Amino acid sequence: MASTTVASNAFVLEVLNQHNYKDWSSRVETYLLSKDLWDVVKEEPPEAENGSAEYKAWRIKNARALHAIKISCGTEMFSFIRDKKKTKHAWEALERMFKSRDMKNKDTSALHVAAMNGEVDKVKELLPTMREEDLEMKDGNKRTALDVAIVAACAKVHWIQIAKAMVKKNGEILKISSRPGNYIPVVRACSRNKWEMARFLFSLTPDEALLSDNGRPGAQLINACIWRPKGLDIALKVLQRNPWLAMADNGFGQQPMLVLAGIHSAYRSGTRLTLWQQLIYKVICIRPIEFSIPESHITVSESEDEPSPDKRSRADQGHQRTLFCFVTNVFREAIRGASQHLGIKDLYKMKLNHLRFEKFLSCMVTVIKDLDKLINTGRTERCENFTVQSYCTRAC
Repeated sequence: MASTTVASNAFVLEVLNQHNYKDWSSRVETYLLSKDLWDVVKEEPPEAENGSAEYKAWRIKNARALHAIKISCGTEMFSFIRDKKKTKHAWEALERMFKSRDMKNKDTSALHVAAMNGEVDKVKELLPTMREEDLEMKDGNKRTALDVAIVAACAKVHWIQIAKAMVKKNGEILKISSRPGNYIPVVRACSRNKWEMARFLFSLTPDEALLSDNGRPGAQLINACIWRPKGLDIALKVLQRNPWLAMADNGFGQQPMLVLAGIHSAYRSGTRLTLWQQLIYKVICIRPIEFSIPESHITVSESEDEPSPDKRSRADQGHQRTLFCFVTNVFREAIRGASQHLGIKDLYKMKLNHLRFEKFLSCMVTVIKDLDKLINTGRTERCENFTVQSYCTRAC
């Protein structure tokens, strides 16, 4: 440890470095107290009057104390006080620097914990005391506080509020990747099936974040959405803005176009259906809303000769409510049973996904047509070995 150990006649065992300020300051303070030099650290210097005995005495003590502090600092720490002429200023500069670092590490750790626990109020309390760059710091697992919040998020709204507060403080965190996978926030949300969070993050994530590193984050995002049909709308928007990402490498040798070619269930030709399922599949009309079975509502009309409801007996009202509930439940269960038996809901989702994949594939086809152009422009360094023939081979 030649870089940290000082000479044998020094008063500290180890010079000041990035990690030993508490021990170092304690030893230096004790030494200065023993030499009656501590007052020049804590007290303001006297006026520099000509011939003043008090000032001359302070100047000697200041030189001794300042010398002791400077020779006990390592090369890096010495650079922070090299130009200091007064002991008080040198000591305060070091104290201020290390206290700031301790507070920053404390706040960052607290922010990670608050984000993990979904503590919205705690996060909002911490953020004003932090600098923008503090939100870019990572914990021991190489993860930002935003990444921690995404992984911990459930179906509750407060995690979205945490993400909004962090992004409002520093939008640059949308570009920072975290382990495992080196995913940026929007990719992490998609890979975890946190679609509400994913769509919020995607609406704010700039293209430059997806196109960095030769399109690696963009390829990761598209692949995550391909494997999860609920996110195909995100993948489509990404691909429409930057079609060449269809052939970008996600960092693991997986290109979105080849990944899509390997999912045979994404196409009608790769799905086996019975005769009844084929007929239902053909007549299903895809609408922009999800398939749902509306509840049946029965209105019981009243004739003019019947007494008003407030004049009926409670027993009659009770019987009518029971009959109403019974008939409603019968219709509801009948519709639900027929739907489940015929698999209408599943077939609807299947056809909807097929249409989405067809649209997605048509967007990728434009990339195949312009393959030579993309390679010549140098925008996809890793797609030189990709050919239409290799794609067709994978799709078969």
